[in-house]
This record gives sequence, structure tokens and C-alpha cells, in this order.
Amino acid sequence: MENIIKLSVSFKELEAEKRKNEIIRQLSLELSKTSILKEKLDNILAILDHSLGLKHTMLLLPDDTRQRLKVFSSRGFDEQGIGAEVNVGQGIIGVVALKKKKLRMANISRSRTYMSIIAQGSQLKQDIFLPSLSNAESQVALPLLVNDELIAVLSAESADLNFFSLEDEEFLMTLSQLMAHSIQNAIILEQLEQKVQERTAALEKQKQELEKANASKDRLFAIIGHDLRNPAAALQHVAELIQYFSKKGDTQKVIETGNNIVKEAKTLNCIIDNLLNWSITQTGDLKIHPEEICLDEIVKEVIELYDDIAAAKNIQIQVNNPDCLAVFADRNATHTVLRNLVSNAIKFTRPGGNIIITAIQQAQTALITVKDDGVGILPEHIPALFDLKENKSTRGTAKEKGTGLGLVLVKEMVKLNGGEVSITSIPNEGTTVYLLLPGISE
Repeated sequence: MENIIKLSVSFKELEAEKRKNEIIRQLSLELSKTSILKEKLDNILAILDHSLGLKHTMLLLPDDTRQRLKVFSSRGFDEQGIGAEVNVGQGIIGVVALKKKKLRMANISRSRTYMSIIAQGSQLKQDIFLPSLSNAESQVALPLLVNDELIAVLSAESADLNFFSLEDEEFLMTLSQLMAHSIQNAIILEQLEQKVQERTAALEKQKQELEKANASKDRLFAIIGHDLRNPAAALQHVAELIQYFSKKGDTQKVIETGNNIVKEAKTLNCIIDNLLNWSITQTGDLKIHPEEICLDEIVKEVIELYDDIAAAKNIQIQVNNPDCLAVFADRNATHTVLRNLVSNAIKFTRPGGNIIITAIQQAQTALITVKDDGVGILPEHIPALFDLKENKSTRGTAKEKGTGLGLVLVKEMVKLNGGEVSITSIPNEGTTVYLLLPGISE
């Protein structure tokens, strides 16, 4: 009989070892698979459920500061609690993370007082909102370590008294090594994939910036090669006409042709000025020197610059600008911005039309509007006006030529001065440009 009992015990031990080896094999097979972290954690809990009957489990991982633990996977709870957190040192799980030692609780319903004390560890009063069984009677929490570094905490609960035997705990501790290494590898893999995604995104951004830079370069070459050549050729032609009329002694024609020289010279000067300013903004060499400037002075200078061009089209320019209104911005940049806005307004306003320049104080900013009753533009075409990549240059109402660079430069100049620019427009009714610049606090 004694031999039979020994044989029976040996058989049970053999079956138990076979069962353990099978669980290790299954777990090792699963852990060897390459998978995302969340999937790996869920699979670990599924195997523990099917193989060991651990129905209510969760895995918590420490954050970067190692001061808190967050639920990344849970199984068997009505509320999965993904994302729930607990402080290191707080509650059973927090204590396990702090001490890096397993903790086992039995007869939990009779130990509520002790549980309350544990939950307040280090005098922490916060409530713990982790997934939990309302009728839990036993719980075991194990640290998953790699070279004494906490990788995760495994927690399992049961409504049965003493559900977790010492043998089960020891076996779980054996499995914990496998789980810890696999989870660590998954974390490293996920971090690497994140870095790859970040670098891919950075490379894509660089690619887009290079494409934009190449497109801008091509536009600039087109401006230099075509738009700049035309007024220069026109100047040469006008000069030849003056020479011709001078020889003929036709003084009236010389005077009329001389007026054309002024017009073409202004056009050429504006194009060159814009090109130089744009190239400086792109190299980062443009230095902005904000100062208190009288807006009325700048507006008058710009209007005087285009007075004869506006008069040639019989365009009336009205200014509603308080004499005392000042802005805090770079003088040259503000002049360039307003010059381009007025030039555009004249260009796209029909003969006999009107342009209204208004400036008002708004809290800490000055709002300047340049409104015309010209040809307008479709709303969907407005964003392209600020992008040099697209060739959106169109002729004015008197066939005036442009480069498409003006509003791009305006946007850059306004941004450098800490302001904003926007446009509203209705086809065949007109366009309004809104310019916000830093004001002067009283």
C-alpha cells in the first residue's frame, strides 16, 4: 500500500511537472513572437487564464519617472481600467513596485483595516481606482524584473480563499522572468518603432521643405529671368524713343516718353526691392528693429509713391487714419508691407475705382485695412496668394504685370514683426486686406 501511495504521489508530481513544462512552452512560444506591446500583454494574461485559471489579472507598467504605475492590460474585470494609475508605494501593487518583492493577501474581507493602512502607504490619501473584484478574498502581486529593474507588476485576484498556493506563487515567479524579458523587448521594439516614425516624419517634413524651397527657387529664377527682364527692356525701349524724338526735335513726345520712364523705373525698382527683401528673409539675415513709428507718415509716403500711377487710372485713395496712431514695428518692413498692399490694390482696381486705407486702435494692436472695389478673387484661391510655390501672378485691370512675390513677402514681414495678415474677397466686388501690428500701450 505504501508503495502504491508513493507511486501515486510520484505520478501526480510528474503530471504537475508536465503541466508546468507545457505552460512554460506555451508562454515561451507566445513571448517569442514579435508583436506590439498591448497585444503581447493581453496574450500573457490570456495564457495565465487558460493555463493557471487566473481569471482576474492585470499588468501595470511604470512611467518614465518610475513614480507611478499605469494599467496597460487587464482581464476578467467588468471595468477594464486601462490607463488607471497608482502611485509607487501606494496599495498592494504600489508596495510591490517599491519593494520589488511579491506580496500575497488572503482572507481579504477580514483584513479591511490592514488593507486601508496599506492603501494609505507613506500617508498617501488618494483613492485607488484600479480594476478590482468587489468580493475579492485573495490577491497576489509580483514584480517582473530584469537585472533588478522593474519592468511591470502582475496582479491577480480571486473570490476564493487562499486561491494562490505557495507553489503557484513560486511557479509564477519562475514565469515572471520570461514575461519580464519579453515585455522589456516589446517596449524597446515599440520605442524603436516610435523613433523610426518620428524620423520618417522628420524626413518627410524635410522633403516637403526642400520641395518648397526648390519651387521657390524656380519661381525666383522665373521672376528674375522674365518679369525683371520685361521692365528693363521697356526702359531700354523708352530710352531709345527719347533718343529718337530728341533727334527729331519733338519736345512734346520726349516729355510724354519721359513720363513712361518714371512709370517703368518705379515698377522695376519695386520688383528689385521685393526680390532683395525676399532673399534676405530666406537667408535669415534680415534684422528687425521694432520701434514706435507714426503710421500716418508711412501711409503718406506710400501714397505719394503711387500717386501718379493711381491718377493714371483715375483711382481715388481715401485714408481714414488717426494722426496719433502709432505701431511698434520695423519702419522699413512696415513700409514694404504697405507699399505692396497699395500696389496690389491699384493693380486690381478698375479705372475710376476707389481704395480706402483705414487704421484703428484695438487693445494692444493696430488694425490696418486696405480695401478696394476691384475685380476680387475667389475665396478658394486666397491661400495660394501667400505661397511662392505656385505661379499665381495675374495681370491687373490695365494689363499691369506682377511677380506673385508681393503678398508672400508681406506675410514674411508681418510675421517677423509679430503681426498677422488675412484677406477677404468677393469676385467683381473687391478685396480687403487686414493687417494687425503690435500697437503702443498707453
